[in-house]
Amino acid sequence: MLEKDIESKVCSYAKAQGMLAEKFKTPNKKAVPDRIFSGNGGLVFFIEFKATGKAKTIHPDATGHEGAQWRDHQRRRTLGHRVYVIDSIEAGKRIINFEATGDASWLSDQSDRFQSIQCPDDAVGGHGPGENGDRTDNHS
Repeated sequence: MLEKDIESKVCSYAKAQGMLAEKFKTPNKKAVPDRIFSGNGGLVFFIEFKATGKAKTIHPDATGHEGAQWRDHQRRRTLGHRVYVIDSIEAGKRIINFEATGDASWLSDQSDRFQSIQCPDDAVGGHGPGENGDRTDNHS
């Protein structure tokens, strides 16, 4: 599925859940996540959308070269923000549900938590849900 189609459907779903889903553009700076999502209680997280099967393109390549998107996402995660990279509508809906409720049951299983949302291997520091599905932030 195309990136724009996934983004459109996930944003519509988030809006139906009462969230804001704003396009993230910064003048003179590329490689920022596609959208900022905001919800009740100060909830803020970022999603980078990729076409189906393309989510892994954001990770360091075989030579270890980290692209600009990877570095930007890592910088945000170091600051305690959650940045997700998804390549399906279903993964986007699970992230929206998880973020809105903090309930990890929205995430299907352990592999889903790490693969569908493309968390780095350690899954801490705002990368997404931790081992128990808990949101893990550096600034807690």
